Amino acid sequence: MHPTFQQIKQLNKDIFPCLKYLAIRNMHLLSSDDLPAIFDKIFSNDCSHLQYCYLSNMTTISRRQEWIQMTSIRFLEVGHINLFVYKYILSLCPNLYSFKFIISTETEIPSDIKSHLNIKRLTLKNDFFGHSWNDHVIKSYLSYVPNLEQLCMYRHIFSSSVKNCLMNYDWCASLIGSYLPSLRRFSFYLHLIDLNYVDIDNILFQLVENFRSHRNTRCQSCFVIQRSQMQKLLSPKFLM
Repeated sequence: MHPTFQQIKQLNKDIFPCLKYLAIRNMHLLSSDDLPAIFDKIFSNDCSHLQYCYLSNMTTISRRQEWIQMTSIRFLEVGHINLFVYKYILSLCPNLYSFKFIISTETEIPSDIKSHLNIKRLTLKNDFFGHSWNDHVIKSYLSYVPNLEQLCMYRHIFSSSVKNCLMNYDWCASLIGSYLPSLRRFSFYLHLIDLNYVDIDNILFQLVENFRSHRNTRCQSCFVIQRSQMQKLLSPKFLM
């Protein structure tokens, strides 16, 4: 679906009284001034039966006081959010089962997030050029979903940074052991952005061995490495 803002504005309970599934792609084509109104429309009585909501990755969601509690939403996939919006969405969607989003850079971490007991699946991503992957921040996201059963992480990193950032990384093993006692499956997707001057093959072999040595034996683990050339990042199709 590639709706205009005027079409999205027409979403209401009179026209779609039992709307359960909503997917809006290419939201980056809409005016940034229109985005808050779109989120306000979704988190309102006009979408009170909504169960699945997908908003394209190319958006940043900000907290709005006008949003109402959405007990019907079970599956939510959005773009960039920070911990404050994460906290807000958890409080508004008590029956949320699956949550996917992109981590925004944090300046301060809230300490009063109430645990969400119904989320079973969580997917965390970092953006391509940001520095939002910080285990202190990841800890905050994971510590409030104690009943999580499936955790999927997507991390983008330049080949020039792999050796310094990941050679001694524990792949969230300590966080999983401390905060996710019910976890059954852990998947880590490493998107490696190749820079031609870096010889990376031997390092990648070491990463795989390192992941194996840290995996938690009480849950299934999956490690996938995807390699891309730098020029592909300039393609809008690749970023979507």
